[in-house]
Amino acid sequence: MKPYPTHRIILLSAIGLFAVRISCASASNLYVATNGNDANTCHTPGDPCLTIQAAVNKSADGDTINVAAGNYPGAISIFQRKNLTVAGSSGASISDPGLPLGSAVITVGQSTSIAFQNLAISGNPSGVEAVRISNGEAIGVTGCVIQNASLGFFINEMSTVSISDSIVQQNDPIGVRVDGNSAVSINSAPFSSATTIIQNNSQGIFLRSGSLRIHGATVIQNNDVGILGESGEIKSCCEDGDVRKIINNGTGIQTRDVNVFLRGPLLMEGNTSFAIRQFSGMVRLQDRVTIRGNGASGGTAVFVTGGHLQLTGSQAGDIQIVNNSGIGVLLTDNASSRVLNTSITNNGGNGMRVQALSTATLLDGNVMRDNVGFDFFCTPNSFGRGSDAGIKKMFASGFDKSPDPGP
Repeated sequence: MKPYPTHRIILLSAIGLFAVRISCASASNLYVATNGNDANTCHTPGDPCLTIQAAVNKSADGDTINVAAGNYPGAISIFQRKNLTVAGSSGASISDPGLPLGSAVITVGQSTSIAFQNLAISGNPSGVEAVRISNGEAIGVTGCVIQNASLGFFINEMSTVSISDSIVQQNDPIGVRVDGNSAVSINSAPFSSATTIIQNNSQGIFLRSGSLRIHGATVIQNNDVGILGESGEIKSCCEDGDVRKIINNGTGIQTRDVNVFLRGPLLMEGNTSFAIRQFSGMVRLQDRVTIRGNGASGGTAVFVTGGHLQLTGSQAGDIQIVNNSGIGVLLTDNASSRVLNTSITNNGGNGMRVQALSTATLLDGNVMRDNVGFDFFCTPNSFGRGSDAGIKKMFASGFDKSPDPGP
């Protein structure tokens, strides 16, 4: 029998050693407590760190840092890391009123798959941000309270961030700022009964550049402006069981040069100035969207200046613009609109008013009735066309009933 070749023995031994090293490189837990010491190993609950930053410094990629109840002052920086989780117990909070203005409580930079869970994070409205994220990929915030900061979140430099089952509140001027072509998702986590709430901020969400997605159970309420968009894209979509709400703000959504696509179930209610105020760009409402009880007497629920509005329900009554205090929909200054399967009823002014060189194309399935003014009103310097079958009371000289030429 030939002896086993020596080079094969060496190779197998090396493979075995490599396998052992791989198995030993598993993720581990670190612990932080208010009675800890940063000189500890921090790898057992009985030997915790005192500060979260010390645990971050001692951790390896893939680790979880478990934070006990209590408040932890001091800024936290996570830079060029992967697969790190910072998880709080009930009552765990991070705040430090002594941080210098212009700083952030938590800073994440050039990192991937970083998760924050079950933490209350407070900044300073005078100029300290709660969470600042730059060049971050797959950053997740779940079950957290982000509050009392100048910016609850500042998300910048092409970051991708998910905010789930969290509360963003009492930040001035902004709850969530999206900038630098970043992509942010506001949602409830899968298989969760919780809701993300953005409330009592001067601006709830400010989309300066990038994309905003609103999914699952989300409530944007009691802000001066719920969503303010300057450039990029906003989408609300598409879970059947979770009603998204934009309610009781000064203005629900205000946009300029932004493409907005809203699918329901979505309720916009009780916004005191406007449900939607649109300057240029396109806003499309489709599939189970209700806009009711918005605006003041003499005001407007949906106000479009120089942009394109599509009210295109999937079936009759899919879009409801009802019981608003003033005009239901106002198009002005070269605005345009296509209206399909939409009910505009019982509003305190005109149902739909088209003025100042604007155009409305009315398709099938619309119901416009029982508004205090005309159900459809088109001034002589504007243009209405399509089907008037569902309009009870109309003023539109020269309304064109020729076939629709398409989009």
